[in-house]
Amino acid sequence: MSSLVSEPVADTHVRLIIVLNVLWLDIPYTILRPLCLYPLKYFRYLGWAILGRAILGLQGKVYYGAEVACDDAPVVCGETYEFRTENMAGAAPVNVDVSKKKSESITQMSRRENLKRMVGPRDGRCIFTGHSHLGCEAMHIIPFTRGQDWFERIVRSRRDTSQSDLEDTPLNDLKLDSTSNGFLVVGGLHRWIDRWVAALPVPNPVLTRDDIDISINPHRESDGRVEYLTDRSYILQWLKLPDDEYDREGVLRIAPNNSLAAFVKGTPIPKPSPLLLNYMYGCTAIRCWGREHGSMSDLPGFVPTPEVIVRRTSTSDSRDIGRER
Repeated sequence: MSSLVSEPVADTHVRLIIVLNVLWLDIPYTILRPLCLYPLKYFRYLGWAILGRAILGLQGKVYYGAEVACDDAPVVCGETYEFRTENMAGAAPVNVDVSKKKSESITQMSRRENLKRMVGPRDGRCIFTGHSHLGCEAMHIIPFTRGQDWFERIVRSRRDTSQSDLEDTPLNDLKLDSTSNGFLVVGGLHRWIDRWVAALPVPNPVLTRDDIDISINPHRESDGRVEYLTDRSYILQWLKLPDDEYDREGVLRIAPNNSLAAFVKGTPIPKPSPLLLNYMYGCTAIRCWGREHGSMSDLPGFVPTPEVIVRRTSTSDSRDIGRER
């Protein structure tokens, strides 16, 4: 652990080593505290979400020094914890390139509008805030510009981590442009998803709904047209917030931390895929807190970024070259 110990942890942060000499997370305590009632249990979730350990295997343990840290133990600021598994066999580490946004294009705007038509009857409004359908945008969980082939390889790599009873669509049938890979969010929130905001699906192999201090919008709760799911929950979480207090209060007013998603009652349309959301949660955690000492791409089970083939086009076609979710 020498390469990591040489870099001190700030008194305001907690360090979680995901893979020794490869990746660790420096997490601000003020951000960590609201995310889970049991931060050390949450650390186990982060390790599982990032590395994709199979459900039938060990989910891993969190160590504080030489001792296993109990889930309900208090976390100590300025200290280092380590997520460990017996081996990396069966791992499927996230590729953060999946979540990186590109520029907008006319074709992509059309595909996003098509997704909005697909998820609109199921979501009705922003699933987290209840903002009107007119002010919402549809977002893909895995950006559609990554291509169906990369999408399928991610799904295959994570097949053993999924809870199939919580997947409305069989994993073999998951598609980029489908309701399982998208949902409605208010326009101002869309740009923060996968950068500072992630959707946490529970239950998962580590966390349950009881581990989170959930925020329920009272106006949505009294809206007889929508319902909160009983078999699972989707929870919006801020993994990073603006430094300016005024801006911070503004975004939390629009979308409070731990907002619970609601859906239109009685629709048979498949809900968002937990497998895809857990994958993107791991990506967002690395984007917000991660520091790579080695290379994630050297880990077993890593799905590399496909080589991009640049197609030469005329000037009139250049507006469709950009990429976005």
